[in-house]
Amino acid sequence: MCEDKAMTRSPIPVAGSPGTTFLGTTVRAVLGVVQALRHRREIMHLAELDDRMLKDIGLMRGDVEGALAEALFRNPSRVLVRCAERHGRGEKGSAPVRSARPVVPVVRTRAVRA
Repeated sequence: MCEDKAMTRSPIPVAGSPGTTFLGTTVRAVLGVVQALRHRREIMHLAELDDRMLKDIGLMRGDVEGALAEALFRNPSRVLVRCAERHGRGEKGSAPVRSARPVVPVVRTRAVRA
């Protein structure tokens, strides 16, 4: 016997989100907090690395400390991704840019003898 999808949803919709249910929103929020806590535990392992190892992966000690200072329910790995991207852009821009002279090809034409 097939069940109707409308019967399996919770009847309490969340305001501003048509089609979503209170239960579904709550479950997603709890799973998001669980994932944030898991990422926080992994970032604590990063805090154990020395500065040279952090630099190898594009981070600094302050980046890791800043990520761990985020609110408990927020995902701290997003902070580290932004920091690594920012450091990557900064390193590319700090290298001296060499300006090369444009190369103009020399075209030789044969003189036509009459």
